[in-house]
Amino acid sequence: MNEPMQVIFTASRNLYPYITGAIHSLLHYNPNTKVWLFLEDDDVPYKLPEQCEAVNVSGQKFWGEDCPNIKTAYTYLSLMRATYALLFTGKENKYGIRKLPKLDKILQLDVDVVVRGDLRPLWDVDMTDKWFFMADEVLTDYRPLGPEPHYFNCGVCVFNLDQMRKDGIDKEEIEWLNTVKIRCIDQDCHNAMLKKYGYDKCLIMAARYNSCFATGSGGPNRDVVVHACGEKYWYRDFDRVYRGAEFEKWANYYEEDACRKAGIKF
Repeated sequence: MNEPMQVIFTASRNLYPYITGAIHSLLHYNPNTKVWLFLEDDDVPYKLPEQCEAVNVSGQKFWGEDCPNIKTAYTYLSLMRATYALLFTGKENKYGIRKLPKLDKILQLDVDVVVRGDLRPLWDVDMTDKWFFMADEVLTDYRPLGPEPHYFNCGVCVFNLDQMRKDGIDKEEIEWLNTVKIRCIDQDCHNAMLKKYGYDKCLIMAARYNSCFATGSGGPNRDVVVHACGEKYWYRDFDRVYRGAEFEKWANYYEEDACRKAGIKF
């Protein structure tokens, strides 16, 4: 049997209701998967599948009061996406987070996704000498780093943690985020590393594995991951109306009442 895929989600409390829908859709099509949850608490206030393991990162020591990105519209949970290579080492660390196992590769998913198929083709791609495997943003003018030939969306991203450590960008990303103020925190950071060292460090993912307004789509019958990409009313777009149906399919797993009882607002 193949080794389980290692998938990670990060979510602040206001996003907890959306985690379960994403996870259950993922595991429906990919049962042999280990799911990691980077959270602000020890767990979410409702039952999750046994494949899930929560990691409370509220005590992190990567970002201080002087970090230019710590008080943006995003919480440090977005910043934490630059820390995987430093945390999943199998060793005790000095970063205020408990010891995690050694992982050389991890698949990151945003919480506003619905999985519609097998993700093993992403996981099994040869990433020798590469850092990232992401979809290129081709349908947006957002270019924070200038008119570069590529700008990638990391809502679905495979990280080669081993190569990131070997090349030293695990630490360089932390230094960069503690210095440069940006908008799409982790995504801009990863793209900045590619601009500096070369776009050949990223494999380009087919849009159907990260189907959203920024990357394009393979079409209703081909999209493997549907990504809302932070747009609250995206599902009202007639051309993408099928995506709304995909989210509704898993809506019974959101368990909003349980969140309210726990005092979590969203």
